[in-house]
Amino acid sequence: MAEAVGILLIALLVCFLLLRIRLFKRTTLCEYEKGLCYKRGKFLKMLEPGVYWHWGWITRIQKYDYRKKNISIAGQEVMTSDGITIKLSFVTEYTFADLEKAIHQYENYYNAFYYDIQTCSRTVIGNLKAEELLEKRDEISRTVFESAQEKARIIGLEIHSLSIKDIMFPGSLKDIFAQVLKAQKQAQADLERARGQSASLRHLANAAKMMDNNPSLLNLRLIQAVSEGTGNTVVLKTTGDTAEKM
Repeated sequence: MAEAVGILLIALLVCFLLLRIRLFKRTTLCEYEKGLCYKRGKFLKMLEPGVYWHWGWITRIQKYDYRKKNISIAGQEVMTSDGITIKLSFVTEYTFADLEKAIHQYENYYNAFYYDIQTCSRTVIGNLKAEELLEKRDEISRTVFESAQEKARIIGLEIHSLSIKDIMFPGSLKDIFAQVLKAQKQAQADLERARGQSASLRHLANAAKMMDNNPSLLNLRLIQAVSEGTGNTVVLKTTGDTAEKM
């Protein structure tokens, strides 16, 4: 009799454990995660990091990573205001700002975010000339960032950074830009040399003027030149009829 009771108790314990495993679930949300809890298919509440036990057959907890994410917006063909077609790619960093909005209002928040950045970039680039893309690269990144940030907040996201990753011009145009850039650098170098020569000539003119007004300065300069070299013979004219040889 006692043996039968023991077997019955063990069977009941096994059934209880099986029932507990089936009915209850344990979900752990890490420090960088948040969860959306649904009961009978209806949204119940947002969960912060922690450990949660819930009825497995009527509730469901969906976990989402809240860490910053980096994505690359692949190059798309965009036409500039002067009719040149280029490919422009971006890199951006974002996080969730409103998880409930991003998940419940959009079938795929990632695609919506991706396409919004492409749309913003086309709008900005379409108002610029091709050569301005190189000159105003940082300014363009800021403009696209500000425009995309507004749309990202509507989706429930927040952009932390956005910058141009690559600008791809057609092959022939790339060669032209390289030649123009080389010519600009050469012109800048020539200008700097001309400025240096002009400054040197001004100094010489000022020195000559000073020597004309004070002839003794010329003698002092000659003495300095002799002292700096060897094997030099200089004849200085004196006020009398004699000359001094150095």
